[in-house]
Amino acid sequence: MVDILIVDDDLDLLEVMSTALARPNRRIECASSGEAAITLSRSDRQFDVVLTDLNLKSAVSGLDILKSFKAEHPSTQVILMSGFSTLDSAVEGVRAGALDYIGKPFDIREVTVTVNRALETRVPVTTAPAVGSALPAGLLGRTREMLEVYKQIALAADASTPILVTGESGTGKELVARAIHAQ
Repeated sequence: MVDILIVDDDLDLLEVMSTALARPNRRIECASSGEAAITLSRSDRQFDVVLTDLNLKSAVSGLDILKSFKAEHPSTQVILMSGFSTLDSAVEGVRAGALDYIGKPFDIREVTVTVNRALETRVPVTTAPAVGSALPAGLLGRTREMLEVYKQIALAADASTPILVTGESGTGKELVARAIHAQ
């Protein structure tokens, strides 16, 4: 049996996601607050995948939930969701151990594919060091495409091999290179 936890303060979204992810071999649990999710992370219950909104209307954020699950249950795959995607949050989430970072509004099929990938790749994951706060100016945007750029920057920053940044003239290659170097 697969256990999935969905954390979001939007009750309608919780219902839609739990319905879309439901399968005969899955138990779906929903939490509408960060505090409830933290309590579940500290319980003996092991979740295979946790999907959490980054910006909850509580003192506990999605990053707090991610860090709590990674501390208590390192093999849990955590997927962050946010309508306010930034380079800072994408880099910090990936470095703290998030499997993926999905921007809102999202296509529910994208979430389903990401959850299926998380279930296929369940392995213990180590926590990366904390991210620095110095980010170069100029990288802006919350579109799906920019979110993908932020994820790639976070992944490239941890690489021990040389990185080649390519693209058309004027697309921001130098900004991306600086962001990778800053991380």
